[in-house]
Amino acid sequence: MSRDFVSFLVVYIIGVLGFGVALRSLFFDVHVFAKTSSTFIALFDASLFNYDHTIFDGQFPFWSLGTTLQITFTVFAGIVLMNLLIAKMSQTYQRISSISYDTWQYSKAEATFENLLIGERSPFSMLPPPLNIVPSLCYFPHYLAINFAIYGKAA
Repeated sequence: MSRDFVSFLVVYIIGVLGFGVALRSLFFDVHVFAKTSSTFIALFDASLFNYDHTIFDGQFPFWSLGTTLQITFTVFAGIVLMNLLIAKMSQTYQRISSISYDTWQYSKAEATFENLLIGERSPFSMLPPPLNIVPSLCYFPHYLAINFAIYGKAA
């Protein structure tokens, strides 16, 4: 999951850097874009849909380009990046859910194997319910045979 988030973060940072450089170079005399740090903070706010759309007025020579860049970044950050994040997370969910059943079966088998007693590790004790009468009837001779084989004595 973190790999998906890192790839999303790389695309987001590249987008913010690209739009930040374009807006900073065109509108360096606007107070929002006067410093590089304030430019990136303004773009971060814009990606959270908290953006002042009135910073460009008709007095700047490239105000239509600035408005177009603003709208393009808002669409880029809001729609494209969120869809990318959703797609990456759905791929992660699909990958995890495809192996989850196998992982569950493996952990169940491990837990069963760990909780078996030494005397129960015979094929007779793993029979389904209609046939488990046989091990129940043969339990005492089987118990004696296992203890004799392991400890060399009957009980």
